[in-house]
Amino acid sequence: METPVYGSIILAGVLLKMGRYELICFIEIFYAVGVKYRYVIFRLRIADNIVVGILCLMQVDIKIIRR
Repeated sequence: METPVYGSIILAGVLLKMGRYELICFIEIFYAVGVKYRYVIFRLRIADNIVVGILCLMQVDIKIIRR
């Protein structure tokens, strides 16, 4: 049994609005934490970029990177 198109559209709209509200709440929390620990977060980002760059350079098949 298939759901009606209108019901799916309404459900998708409700879920998108709920997700947007969650994102706004999390942004406020992460901003408060980010001000206190910004140097630690910055250093982790730099280390992550270096590690991911090395891993991409080590890949032989380009299809593995594109996933």
